[in-house]
Amino acid sequence: MLLYYFESKEALIHESLMFIADGLEQELDTLLPADGVSGKQILNTLVDAGRSDAVKPLLHLFFELVGLAMRGGEPYRTLTRTLLERWQRWIEKKLRAGQKHQAPEIMARLEGHLLINLIFED
Repeated sequence: MLLYYFESKEALIHESLMFIADGLEQELDTLLPADGVSGKQILNTLVDAGRSDAVKPLLHLFFELVGLAMRGGEPYRTLTRTLLERWQRWIEKKLRAGQKHQAPEIMARLEGHLLINLIFED
């Protein structure tokens, strides 16, 4: 029945992950103004959000995808790249006009914080 709606397993995985990303993005949009936010505020807000019980399972899923992508497996490599590009654009939209170039650094720092927090969670 699923193949009636999705042309392949990869399409199902892609649409499922984009659906999850849409929901997370909407939730995070409520935590920050639409634009004009400092990089530090974005980083702190998203690290705090990553500690919530609602977000932790999504982070586990994301880092599992990263691991699969690093092994070179498709569709995970392409999906992970798509998600990273999407989140970088989201961060750029939130940043102050003169700070948009900082989005890749903020994203890298965020991922580091989130990964460490997951590893050391109680």
